[in-house]
Amino acid sequence: MEQEKRQHEDFVELTKTELKNNADKVNKGQNYALIVVCLIVIGGFVMIHLGHDAGGIASLLVAAASVAGIFLSRYNRGENNLSRTESQRESGGT
Repeated sequence: MEQEKRQHEDFVELTKTELKNNADKVNKGQNYALIVVCLIVIGGFVMIHLGHDAGGIASLLVAAASVAGIFLSRYNRGENNLSRTESQRESGGT
């Protein structure tokens, strides 16, 4: 009995560690994405300032589309998870 309890505690600890590591990776990825989008935006403004209006505007649109795409995919993923949870609840499954 004691060994099973210890194995369960070890499993829980390992799961917590994996979740923390995954959260750290996601956080690092978000920071890099922020830096890249900021550089694209700055580059777009510099291009517009230097007289390359089409390239600058295209750069700004790419940055805006990237950020919008990320938010929309997150929103859709959240809606899909919510509807899946509700359908499982209605069917009585887990």
